[in-house]
Amino acid sequence: MIGTLMQGHTFRFAMLLKVRQAVRDQRRQALAEVMQAEQLVAHRLLALDEELIGLKDTATDAIGPGPIVVQRLIDMSRYQDSLLARRRALKQELADLLSELDRRQQALLAAETELKAMEKLQDRQLTIHAEHQQRLQVRDIDEVASRSQVGERAA
Repeated sequence: MIGTLMQGHTFRFAMLLKVRQAVRDQRRQALAEVMQAEQLVAHRLLALDEELIGLKDTATDAIGPGPIVVQRLIDMSRYQDSLLARRRALKQELADLLSELDRRQQALLAAETELKAMEKLQDRQLTIHAEHQQRLQVRDIDEVASRSQVGERAA
């Protein structure tokens, strides 16, 4: 009877453990997605910064010796403003992603903590069950031994 109860308990516990593992794996995947998005935005930001440096070098060359084309400088200034606006938007997106990254790291940590607690509980339950089974076996052996002693005395 106890063995049957433990089998049902083990089955339910195994299912619960699998659910916790699936949640943890899901949270890992979600974290990986945000990390990938963060890297992509960081690369875009780096490329934009390089483009801004190139534009600055071009503007410096445009105001060098010789005739200055005012319309070209105005166009470069507008383009620089456009790049700076995109840079601010990317910085904001990066900040949002970093915030989301932190939130997902906390969620993953919580899922891992729950899973470890479940694993410890499972180990504890299995130990208790094994100890109970051992006590039952010792009791059965003692009972058989006492019957054989009674049988020897009667003979």
